[in-house]
Amino acid sequence: MAKHIQEFTIHDYKGIHELKFNSLNSINILTGDNNCGKTSVLELLYTIDNPQNTGAWILCSRMSNVRTRNRLFFNGFFNMFPIDRDDKCISYTYVNMQNEPTTVTLKAAIEETQIPEKEMFRINGLMRTGTVKKEEEFLPLEVKKLVLCILITSLL
Repeated sequence: MAKHIQEFTIHDYKGIHELKFNSLNSINILTGDNNCGKTSVLELLYTIDNPQNTGAWILCSRMSNVRTRNRLFFNGFFNMFPIDRDDKCISYTYVNMQNEPTTVTLKAAIEETQIPEKEMFRINGLMRTGTVKKEEEFLPLEVKKLVLCILITSLL
């Protein structure tokens, strides 16, 4: 079910730091120069119906056709966050037709972790050719993982 909103404010998303749309109607036209953020606004609007759905955020990362365990997938998610800030946070607020504000915040943290080399090959779909390693010869590999937390707050 589509939500009708009267205000929409982007606090932080990609290159947008503070952008407010007031007096929205049931049909709105978004215009602007190339690469000014029109698609970024539409991506966030897409998440309003179900912000806890990771599929909506995958579309925002523009990586929907990339394998979910691929490094490009990680980079796509990571690039949604403002690059000039240490804290990785996306936030927007919308006000519905009943004048009820809701804020959606997506926070991310990068954690270093180790996974076995054998598991890394399995994740990436690689097969080793040549000599066969014994189980004890597989080394743990350092990898980064992105931990996401979605917060939805409504002031009723």
